[in-house]
Amino acid sequence: MRTGSCALCLMVKPLRSSHIIPDFLLSEVEEGIPKGKSRQEQPHIRLVNFKTLEDIYCFQKETVYNKEGLKEFLLCSDCEQRLALGENYTRRVLYGKKKKKEHTRATKSKIWYKNSGGRIFQEGLEIRWVEFKHFKQFQVGLIWKMCVATGNFFKEATASEEIVENMRNSLNSGSFDEKLVPCVMERLHDPTGASLEIIGQPKRNEKIIHVMMGGYIWLYFIDGIVPSGEITLQKNGKLLIKIIDAKEL
Repeated sequence: MRTGSCALCLMVKPLRSSHIIPDFLLSEVEEGIPKGKSRQEQPHIRLVNFKTLEDIYCFQKETVYNKEGLKEFLLCSDCEQRLALGENYTRRVLYGKKKKKEHTRATKSKIWYKNSGGRIFQEGLEIRWVEFKHFKQFQVGLIWKMCVATGNFFKEATASEEIVENMRNSLNSGSFDEKLVPCVMERLHDPTGASLEIIGQPKRNEKIIHVMMGGYIWLYFIDGIVPSGEITLQKNGKLLIKIIDAKEL
């Protein structure tokens, strides 16, 4: 720990080395690779390009943390525990309670096929019902941490000072509005069964921040304006998730 001003409550306290991306998402992309004369497996993290899914590099976990700033002395213990409520809830909703993440069954889902350029793709829609406050806290907390983080990995996760402060105030008060950085979720589907538990560096495209993690693409409309036809978490807890074919990226 080190003493400093907590980014969330702004109080001077001992700060924890906090994961900017929650540990339950980072742990799933770790790969055990034999290293050294002993050939003992060491945890590595593989980073990929958001659009092409091609590898950027694969380094030992601590090397990636230090190189990219995936951990940072950002929050005091009290604020870290506050954000952990939404993180723990979201993990259970999306992946179940087991140590190894498994997508839980959606309340309702529909899959269809489309032909594009002579190729067949799958797409669809999931309908889930969630606790709005906890799930929204996770969505807002994640993008807020990325926006205030100083690491190289998050250099394109940017928002105005006003929006960052609105997110911080909302996280402090526990009061959330649908229009605060609404997020469209797209679940990646690979018919081959290949693992899609990968981390892609956040990318900024006009007023949207794209993040790939945990088998999903999270599209944050940073100015709060969502185009007609897009789907975001509703106050009544209704969560619509697009299903897109990984081959279409």
